Amino acid sequence: KSVLTDWRSKFEEWAPELRITKIQGTASSRRGLWDQKSQVYIVTYDTIKEDVLNIDEEKAVQLSFDLVILDEVQRIKNKSTQTFRAINKVGGRIRWGLSGTPLENRIEDLTTIFSYLKPGLFRTYEVGNPLYVKSAITPFTLRRTKNAVLKDLPTKTHDKVLLELGARQQAVYNMAERTGVIALKEKGKTITVTHVMALVSKLKQICNIEIASGESCKLEYVLDILQNLDETGEKMVIFSQYPEKTLRLIKPRLQRFKPLIYQGSLTSKQREEVLKKFNEDEDMRVLLISLKAGGLGLTLTVANYVVHFDSWWNPATMSQAEDRTHRIGQTKNVFVASLITQDTVEERIQRILEEKRELFNEVVGEISDEGLTRLLNEKELFGLFGLQRAKNR
Repeated sequence: KSVLTDWRSKFEEWAPELRITKIQGTASSRRGLWDQKSQVYIVTYDTIKEDVLNIDEEKAVQLSFDLVILDEVQRIKNKSTQTFRAINKVGGRIRWGLSGTPLENRIEDLTTIFSYLKPGLFRTYEVGNPLYVKSAITPFTLRRTKNAVLKDLPTKTHDKVLLELGARQQAVYNMAERTGVIALKEKGKTITVTHVMALVSKLKQICNIEIASGESCKLEYVLDILQNLDETGEKMVIFSQYPEKTLRLIKPRLQRFKPLIYQGSLTSKQREEVLKKFNEDEDMRVLLISLKAGGLGLTLTVANYVVHFDSWWNPATMSQAEDRTHRIGQTKNVFVASLITQDTVEERIQRILEEKRELFNEVVGEISDEGLTRLLNEKELFGLFGLQRAKNR
């Protein structure tokens, strides 16, 4: 939602003569906004889904434009989603897709994206061939890396910080992993990826903070960094995929630095207020961000320290999140720290991801950002706990 405001502000800065309509509000009010005579309509993917795929066909909005621009175009990478279905109903004489990571996990993601941007581009029987896909999309792809375009952009230094759990935190983690693995084994043939993922999530939250004691080696690390920044007044952004079970728990311990929280449960107005305070108030030193809510579209160049309190499955998602600070407008060197706890499921996941640094190497090096990786497959997920899924006979 806040991205709409950011896009509108950019239009007002660079093309103030254009009539802009921001599509938001109730379904009835949005229908009136669509009917307004404007040159630019700015809308979220979720709103498009609601308006275009309305169950009541009479209320469904019919949309067609001279130019359609899909920011973060990877949102339509899956043909089975409502997002893709909705966008596919939007007509556009010219269609552009913007993304830092068009090839996130599979070659199919890229071909699906181009099925909307350039319908009929691929021959069906060759869409699984990386070399063919590369040659087919090259005439329609304009790739610009930050290093090539923003030559004066300050450096970004990334550090993977390996931390040791405290005694209480380690004891709780060990118990949770032991009992969790036993429970998984007891499920026998009924065990699913969902069961494994639930255990992974539980363990990662303990790695972040042990709730009963409040012990957190990661928070201790963050506090040490912030204390060192006292004299400089520099700001920090902290990302986590657990807004309620991590960010809200560590916030009280950061009160000295007047932390703010940015998460999906906030209204559009509340999000804008949080960003305004962080960007304009020098005393607001820390912004705690839900990775899903704030990983895309924001500009946070007022900060130059970034901490990934926990790691997402896809490093490309984390890279895009940290680049909220490393973009046009940043005047300081950016320092990024990914916190990983030793001898835990976090370290095991990290080890696997580092072994998967090349995704369809024939394509990635030419088309997408460096360092993208596949998601962990089923065998690797089960292997995190020494398990094998029983084969159906």
